[in-house]
Amino acid sequence: MASLLVHAYQFDGVVMIGADWDISLAAEIAPRIEAADVAVKNLTGQLSMGASLQVIREGRYMVAFPSGMPILAAVMRCPVMMFYPTHLAPMQIAFADPEMIAEGTYKGCQFCPAQQAFAWIKDRWPVME
Repeated sequence: MASLLVHAYQFDGVVMIGADWDISLAAEIAPRIEAADVAVKNLTGQLSMGASLQVIREGRYMVAFPSGMPILAAVMRCPVMMFYPTHLAPMQIAFADPEMIAEGTYKGCQFCPAQQAFAWIKDRWPVME
């Protein structure tokens, strides 16, 4: 999905953030993104909470797994798409502001094909207009 977004909207690349326990997952994902000709800045495990929030503040949107960072991003009004595994499906909208859901700046969804997620972003996400 990173490739679809970066190439469609001519972004410079993606930034990965997360805690120390996310380092191995980020190390697995980053090369896959780079293989799709997308620049990746992997800052996972390297930033303080304040620095992570600054990255979110400066970003255009966040695509994430359910955790504290995308919840904070949503609270900061940064557009977020959060992919939930099946067992967490009931939590997809548990914390989200109903206005954000209605306006399309928050999307909780099950894992889906990249093209399906990209189509939703393209059709609904105001920041991409």
